Amino acid sequence: MPDDIEVIEIASWDEFITYLRTSSLDVADYFYRGQSDPSWALVPTLQRKLKPEYPFATRDAYNHRVNAYLRAFRDHAHGLIGFPDGLTTLDPLLSLGRHHGLLTPILDWTRSPYVAAFFALKGVAEKVNMPLDHDRDSSRGIGGKEIVAIWRYQVEADGNIFEVDSYGKVKDFLRFFTEVGFPNLRQKAQSGVYMHLDTHEYQSVDDLLRAKGKTARLQKWILEVDVAEAIGDLALMNIHIGSMFPDLSHAAQQANNRMNYPDTFF
Repeated sequence: MPDDIEVIEIASWDEFITYLRTSSLDVADYFYRGQSDPSWALVPTLQRKLKPEYPFATRDAYNHRVNAYLRAFRDHAHGLIGFPDGLTTLDPLLSLGRHHGLLTPILDWTRSPYVAAFFALKGVAEKVNMPLDHDRDSSRGIGGKEIVAIWRYQVEADGNIFEVDSYGKVKDFLRFFTEVGFPNLRQKAQSGVYMHLDTHEYQSVDDLLRAKGKTARLQKWILEVDVAEAIGDLALMNIHIGSMFPDLSHAAQQANNRMNYPDTFF
């Protein structure tokens, strides 16, 4: 495919660190997303659920489907502790729902490639008996190599991609936002940025960028790394489950991790 996404293969964790330090990554803003499986496309959770319905016949049909779902969430959540008064704007409502497990058309990105690496590695840690969110099997050793992916998106101008039809309606829309309208310690800790894929035609960000000739904005880095080594290095940067999820339960889990992996977490 002549206008496909550039893939960069990185053979080790040390090579990844060197690449970040020596590449010219300061010429524009970049956002990063880590995924534990390199074969996965950039598909938000709601689009995964609605996969059989794509592409929708019209923009209005898509909007009706999504808005009905969001109204159900707001009806159930309104008045509960943690639901801000007067929260009606679409993107903050979506990000609040995502924060609590709602299926949404939002993908989480970060300004830090190291944070993106943490989330990619967190997804494969259990394969090498190094789960970061519950106790490991102490009868097995830990360690091993896995292959993960980190996406890098170059933001030009405001980063949005859209078209307006002859009636003044937005046809396809991809946008980033950071203001969510409620306190969000995780977003702050993770240098979080949200990407909203708002389209009735394309199920994934990849497909949208291909269709619009914008794949030059996107790269996929394929990393083969020793999971324990990489997670240990990230912990030295204060990137671990306790810092990425600043609450009491994850503080306790990070303390458990220091017991489970004394050679990794110091």
